[in-house]
Amino acid sequence: MKRIVFAFLIMGSCVSGFSQLNDSIREQANFYYENDEYEMALVNYNSILDKESTDYELYKKRGNCYYNLGNNEAAINDYKQALIIKPNYADVLFNLGNIYDNMGIIDSALYFFRQYSYIRPHEAISYIRLSLIKLNEIAENDSSLFYAQRAIETEPENFLSYYALSMAYLYLEKYDESIDAANKGLKYNEEDNLILYHPLGISYYFMGNYEKAYHTFSKADSLEDNTLEFIDYRVQSLLMLNTSAEKYKLKPSGKIIFNDLLAKNMPILDEWSTDKNHNYNYGKLLSKFHSNILEMGIDEFFMLYFGFSHDIAYSPYGNNTSEIMDLWNNNDYDKFVTEAEAFLAKDPTHFGLYWNLSSIYAMNGNKEKQFENLFKYYGFLEGIVASGNGKNVDSAYIVIKISDEYEILNNFGYLFKSQSLITEKQNSYDLMVCEDSFGEDTKVYFNIDKAFSTLDATFKSKKSKKIRGRKLKSQ
Repeated sequence: MKRIVFAFLIMGSCVSGFSQLNDSIREQANFYYENDEYEMALVNYNSILDKESTDYELYKKRGNCYYNLGNNEAAINDYKQALIIKPNYADVLFNLGNIYDNMGIIDSALYFFRQYSYIRPHEAISYIRLSLIKLNEIAENDSSLFYAQRAIETEPENFLSYYALSMAYLYLEKYDESIDAANKGLKYNEEDNLILYHPLGISYYFMGNYEKAYHTFSKADSLEDNTLEFIDYRVQSLLMLNTSAEKYKLKPSGKIIFNDLLAKNMPILDEWSTDKNHNYNYGKLLSKFHSNILEMGIDEFFMLYFGFSHDIAYSPYGNNTSEIMDLWNNNDYDKFVTEAEAFLAKDPTHFGLYWNLSSIYAMNGNKEKQFENLFKYYGFLEGIVASGNGKNVDSAYIVIKISDEYEILNNFGYLFKSQSLITEKQNSYDLMVCEDSFGEDTKVYFNIDKAFSTLDATFKSKKSKKIRGRKLKSQ
């Protein structure tokens, strides 16, 4: 009997020892976890869960470690194991919704966020996430609006609820309502609610109120948040603010198309470019480009681009920048800046390089140079895009260099598939067949009269010289 009692005492001592050891490891694991040292926390959580497999809290925390270390599959397994032990564990339901949303598995994300909302119906966060998923992933704008309104009803002082509502109205093209929702959200600690400037500024932009759009994006950009790319919007708003409203038509989608800077008027555009008294004279625009760049509108950028076809440095194919781009690809940024800026001094219309330069200046913290180079990039890009819509030969985009076609397509996010030359009504066009972001084939037309006529004239000139040479030789 004594031996049995003694054995129980030893066993009790062992259990107590294991428990104390586990508590010590758990304490250590939680310390690493709270200090974002997930790999160390993972080692300790593994040690505990090897012996104790019924602790749903540990499965959640280990799942969080896996998630933060980029192992989504292991994270999902641990979250689901936690749900087996505790079926309505709200935190884990939310984490599963979040991880599936990040992975693009939308049906599962919607399911788990809905489950979370059933358990915690008085919290806005699940309604907000449901609203944004409906909006961004499956374009169910009315459903997005419904969930955003539920979020407002649930937590009327949660600025994220107003963000979801403002975005829903923006996608429904109800710009006044979007602006109203964003402004209400900004009442709750304006500087911390930076994302609300996004739908606010975009709504002003689509309404054609470029002054308010520029003011909104400038204020947001001054708060130095780098995640929402406010500087891009600020640049484009200033470009439109500098462009006279009589120069373009504003489509409901926000698309800008010039009234007269179109392919059908190319002979007139040539006259304006060479007329020393005209505001669109190439020399005048080049001077403004070098002295007052931030006062230029997209019409002036386009006419500067078009007028470059009269410059001695003009080449219909565009000058070769492969060596400069090698510097970019090899991360030799200092030399890239030197070489690119020297190249642009001769050909200021090679606008793709401005984007690279803006990126380098952004990395170096030079926001002024970043803005200036983005301004040049979008000035030329938006100017070309406003010269048509690219849907047919009558509304083809005007390019003076073949290489610029690919820069435009790249900006649209199109994947090039094939190219063919079309001649119609004595005009020359490139028809580009591309794959859009939805995997659908789309056709884009470019008017290449400038490039093609220059090539043709060069060819005829060389041929003429050869004929004259033969005649002289035969004599």
